Order: sequence, then structure tokens, then C-alpha cells
Amino acid sequence: LDDSEGVCLDDADAVDGNKSERKSERESESLQRSRTAVRWYRRAAEAGCAEAQARLGWCYLSGKGVEQRSATTAFRLFTMAVQQQQQQDKTSTSSADPATSFVSEEEQEVAEHTLVNALAVRGVAWCHEHRLGVKEDAVAAAAAYRAAARLPGGGDARALLMLGRCYREGRGIDADPHEALSCFRRAAELGLPLAQYTLAQCYQLGDSECECPVDAAQAVHWYRMAAAQGLADAQFALAQCLANGWGVERADKAAAAHWYRLAAEQGHAVSQTKLGVLYQLGSGSGDDSAAAAADQPRENRKEADTSEAGSSSVLPRDLEQAVYWHRRAADQGLAEGQFMLGVCYQSGWGLVKDLASAAELYASAAQQGLPLAQYNLAMCYQHGWGVATNQTVAAQWYKRAADQGLPEAQYNLAVCCQNGHGLERNLALAAQWYRRAAANGHQQADAQRLLCEIALGWRT
Repeated sequence: LDDSEGVCLDDADAVDGNKSERKSERESESLQRSRTAVRWYRRAAEAGCAEAQARLGWCYLSGKGVEQRSATTAFRLFTMAVQQQQQQDKTSTSSADPATSFVSEEEQEVAEHTLVNALAVRGVAWCHEHRLGVKEDAVAAAAAYRAAARLPGGGDARALLMLGRCYREGRGIDADPHEALSCFRRAAELGLPLAQYTLAQCYQLGDSECECPVDAAQAVHWYRMAAAQGLADAQFALAQCLANGWGVERADKAAAAHWYRLAAEQGHAVSQTKLGVLYQLGSGSGDDSAAAAADQPRENRKEADTSEAGSSSVLPRDLEQAVYWHRRAADQGLAEGQFMLGVCYQSGWGLVKDLASAAELYASAAQQGLPLAQYNLAMCYQHGWGVATNQTVAAQWYKRAADQGLPEAQYNLAVCCQNGHGLERNLALAAQWYRRAAANGHQQADAQRLLCEIALGWRT
């Protein structure tokens, strides 16, 4: 069973958006393997094997390979594993409930526990922290994380990460920003991708809670470490740095596309539409060996695919690839992906021009609050592009985009107010919206505002 305990720990695992028949077959095979593993874990657990008890506990917590998820069963198995390991290590003769015994100073001395026991100790902590099968107890959770963090070999990386969060937020333990950063760094140095990503974010944003200064080079270093291990969020963050020239010598759109693609293939929706935009715009012309290699089927690529070495500094414009990735993002419900696919349909970029499909996609993105989609949908209703002309609906969508500060929408709403298109004519309100549009950089708005004020008699 592939690291079953990691399923519940965080939201780091990306969901693959590819719903092909091959994926369904892989999922079916994976489910069968999980059920087989659970059957053997159960037999070993009943025979008193602490590791099997702990791993079976994580299976019940995640629902992986078991009939149904059961936090109560998981917590019981974790506590059994801790007690069993304590007996085997002869570090405790107490029969007290190990779920609460971590709070005492005596029980925190767990240096003799094996690394295997980290699965159980961390499971106890996770249950206490998230009220899974036991009452919430932040103090017990932090103490258990600290116990696992003290295990031989530098401590348990996941426990260190969670302990760092406890120190940063003062959850179940006194807040200590220096200890928080130290825990993140130790977990990152142990090779945990999510810890590397967390540490990179601290350096990128300058985490005040951890008293961590902004350090672009360190942020890129740790993003790269996590990205190389396949963490989609880190691949996206690294691509953002490369695309914008942050923390690197210069911007490199082709290298950014490489990392966007790796994240996109894991179903990272924002990476999918970012990659689509790069293909839509391009960064020059010429042969792009990296892009050509990336277009090969995934199974035909070498493991070195996680390195951008050798990538060209140019990314050719490829509208079909742009449409493909925008569609992947749109299918996941990402507003930006729906908007960009709508633009492709409206302009006929990479597919047959279809104004009705464009308007439908704009509507989906507009309902999610994307101002550019609201503006484009308003334009569709105003001009009858793919929908029946409706000036009232157009004015409503201009208003929603204008309220979010989009200058083009503010200007067009002012025009509607000035001419009575879709709403009652109101020169004072028109002047107000022209003023807002001008303040947001619309070049024609100030002149139109002046005309409205003259018409109102405010100026001579």
C-alpha cells in the first residue's frame, strides 16, 4: 500500500483530471491491491504487529482498501500500536491510555521508539487535532507530534511539519516562530515535499508568524526541491517564479511551461490554464526541443523529465495546445480556464469560431465572479454575440464587473447610464462611473465625465 498514512495528512495530493479508460483500469487495479494489503495488515495486526496496526489505522482513517472509513477504529488501532511498541521497547510499564499520556513530561521521552512507531504516534496526534474518533485535544496533539519529531534519524518529517504549524499558530503549545521555522527546515531537509513547499512559501512571502525574511533565492531553491519530487503546487509555484523572473536571473517562459506542464498533467487546474496562455501567446518562434519532448506520451519520457535543463528560451505559439489545456482547466470548473476557452471560441483560435459556446463559457465563469468574464458576457448581451440581445442584462453584468474595479466595465456602465441603455438615463451616475474608470486608468473616461458634468450644469 503506497504510503497509506499520507492520504489524510494534507491537501498535497493532486487529483488527475484525465478520465480516460486507462486511468479507470489503473484505479481498479489500485483498489484491488489496497484491499489485498488491508487483508494482510489485518492478519498481522491481530498477531500483535505494531507497524501493521498503525498502517491499518491509516487505511481506516483514509478509507483506502477498507469497507468504509472509521475514525474510531483508526484511533483504536493507533493507540494499540503505540502501546504495543512501548511494550516491545520496554520504555513503559504503564497501561495508561497512550492517547493522553503524551501530555506528561515522562511520556515525551520517546527516544527509544523506532521510526515505525512514528506512524502510530502521528496517527494519535492527527486524530486529536481533527477530532477523529476522539475528542479534540490540541495539547495532546502537539505533544504527540513533538514525540514523533524526537524519534531517531532526525525525527519523523511529517510530524515535524505539523509540529511547526502548531508552533507557528500557538495551537496546543506556546507560539514560537523560531521553533516553527526550525521544524519546517528540519522536515524539508529530511526530504518531505510538502515541508519544502511550506518553507519556500515562508521565504517567498516573508512569514511574519515565523519571523522569516523574504529571500527569493531560498524560495526558488525549496520550490525546486519539492517540484522535483512531483508536488504539483510546488511545480506551479516554481513555474510562476520562472515566468515572472522572481528569484532567478531572468524570466524563462519555456522553462516555466515545462513546470506548468508537469503540474497540469497532475490535474492542477491553474497550471493548465497558465500553460494554455503561454501557448496562446508564445514567446518567439523556432524549434523548441523541450516543448517537443513534453508533447510525447508521458510513458515515453525519461525520468529526467523533472529537469528543465536543455529547454529552449523560446516557446512557439500553438493554439491547438492552448485550447487543449484551457479545456482541461474549464472541465474542472476553473473560472479562468472557462474564460480563456471562451476567448478561443469567440476569436476562432485553435478551433472553429462559435459565439454561442463562447457566451456559455463566459456565463459559467461570470457566475463564479470573474470580472473579465462578466465584462465579456455583458458585451455578448449588448451586441447579440451568441445570445439574444438584451441591454438590461448587459447593464447588469457591466455593473457586477464594475463593482470589482474593472475600468472597461466601469466605462461601459457609464455609457449605459448616460444613454439609458438597459437602465434609466442618469447623467450624475454616469459621471460617477466615468470618474471611477478614469481613476483606474481608462484614458477616455475623464473626457466623457467632463461632458456629463457640463450637461448637468456642474461646469460651464
